[in-house]
Amino acid sequence: MSVFKPYDKRSDISFTMGVYPTYELLIRLPGKTLEIAYTRDGLRNKGLVDILAIAKKAGVHTFENAQLVGKIAKREGAYVVAAFKKDLPRLEPGTNHVVLVNPSDMGNLGTTIRTMASFGINNLAIIKPSADVFDPKTVRASMGSLFQMRFDYFSSYADYRTKFHNHLYTFVTGSQDMLAATNFVSPYALVFGNEGSGLDKDISKHGQPVSIEQTTSTDSLNVTVTVGIVLHTVYTKTAPTR
Repeated sequence: MSVFKPYDKRSDISFTMGVYPTYELLIRLPGKTLEIAYTRDGLRNKGLVDILAIAKKAGVHTFENAQLVGKIAKREGAYVVAAFKKDLPRLEPGTNHVVLVNPSDMGNLGTTIRTMASFGINNLAIIKPSADVFDPKTVRASMGSLFQMRFDYFSSYADYRTKFHNHLYTFVTGSQDMLAATNFVSPYALVFGNEGSGLDKDISKHGQPVSIEQTTSTDSLNVTVTVGIVLHTVYTKTAPTR
């Protein structure tokens, strides 16, 4: 009996939609991959052919069912979907973290995860309430980078600070400390607010408030843009010389 069914946040199973997220799932977490459905038309795509070959070696069940693929992906043109167990490694002490406080948009959450992977930070703390990190929309927006992550949910920012003692840098508008002039001490935690209200003052005061240099044309940046600028800057400041 197939494990594919409409996504339920309460279930321990989620899905990838599309070739690239499914490929990332298979090469990084083959043991968590339950089964793969694909379309006949997709066999013209080299990525899908590679997925089926890897799945065969890993002993992952695959089957052709275009109707099911369309139902799970909820869009035309998808070639493949995969079911996987929602079981990622937990947040790692002594490493650098990104902390997202109440992220509410699954697309932004997935994009942030993809950006984190690009700059070598693979530990994500999420403060509830929040968007669902395992929702297929989040997985797709991350382009499979979710499967590189360690992560934990926390009931509050205080809960995170009790369990981890990283150097905290909170990103706000109006701070006297500018991003370009800030020295980041590892292990650090880069703390970002949500899409609407940013960081509450009670949160930003626990850590070093930092602002991004910008003009006065707008009052703030989209959270995914902020994360991208910050992670690139921190990476260039702290990455080993190559």
